[in-house]
Amino acid sequence: PEGVPPPRVGRTGDSAQHPMTVGAIKGFRTEEIDEAETMKARAGYFAAVDFFDEMLGDFLALLDRDGLLDNTVIVYTSDHGELAGEHGIWWKNTWHEAATHVPFIVSLPEHRRGEREAKEVKTPISLADLFPTLCGLAGLDQPAGLDGVDLTSVLKGDSCEALRARIGVITESTSPRWGAGTEFRMIRSKTHKYIAFRNCEDLAFDLVNDPDEQHNLLKTEADNADLVLLREAVLDGFDFGDVEELRKRQTADLKTRFPGRVEMRTPNQIWLGTGQLVDMEYARFVCFRFLMEGTLKMPTEIQFNLVGFYLSMAVSLSAFCATRVMMMVTAMVAMRPTMRKACWEGELVAEPSVAAVSPALPIAPK
Repeated sequence: PEGVPPPRVGRTGDSAQHPMTVGAIKGFRTEEIDEAETMKARAGYFAAVDFFDEMLGDFLALLDRDGLLDNTVIVYTSDHGELAGEHGIWWKNTWHEAATHVPFIVSLPEHRRGEREAKEVKTPISLADLFPTLCGLAGLDQPAGLDGVDLTSVLKGDSCEALRARIGVITESTSPRWGAGTEFRMIRSKTHKYIAFRNCEDLAFDLVNDPDEQHNLLKTEADNADLVLLREAVLDGFDFGDVEELRKRQTADLKTRFPGRVEMRTPNQIWLGTGQLVDMEYARFVCFRFLMEGTLKMPTEIQFNLVGFYLSMAVSLSAFCATRVMMMVTAMVAMRPTMRKACWEGELVAEPSVAAVSPALPIAPK
């Protein structure tokens, strides 16, 4: 497609044959995707970003019209990025920048009134910082034991000692999705990244001089003080074996407490603690329909759960933290083509049956 850039980095560099890379490529059969299909898929992805940007503009305009932005904090973020062919990989669930570097854009009423200037923070922050920050902005005491940092002071133009003192932010994948031993835990500082694997070769990159993550520093600078510090921090109090045992116990406990009458058919069907099975594909459809028509034809409590979850994350151009535009997309526009078609044509107007998609299936615990 005309004007669509190709992946900025191909399957090159020291991680090209890493077991996790090989497993991810095999799992999604990405070697079967030719250049023409790659470019069409990337065009579709960027079109989704553009479309979502337009929907958000409409949504914020409605909020502004009704006076609901006067005391509203707007946050736009995402749980992951998209490789979109970079490093020869599609999807997410890896340690690469394209998968882990996401937007974190915050707009306060003071920004929109022109009373406070926008500020870009280059120190890495984490999604774990979102909840304590919202607590701080709302004037609420934080629950004990949170991992995140309250960024309220940063948003208001001051410094944050806790952010300054943090060695880096951590993301992880503790299930062997891409093969035995590919479980990983990654820490990212302002300048470096260290990825510790369960039973594979560790990786480390200098993101200042090697932003495309091509050269594994551990091959030449294994004793680098910065890397040693990052490795110690990412593995402090952490053990892959202990995490695996905990995951197995919790999974078994959930299956015992909430025996399902139906099988989950997609990764986006989620068991809630209430014993309900929520299909997030349906949630996407609901929010999409809401934006298009402004009405919801489903029970009020489900409206709050689904619409509150998705539409509370909105975007403002008074950017707080910059990232590449290709990361700026949410699950709402990632609905399956069949559901998107049904949404446009009005085929889904009420709660679908269990055979199609289910907004909530009550499962009584034992």
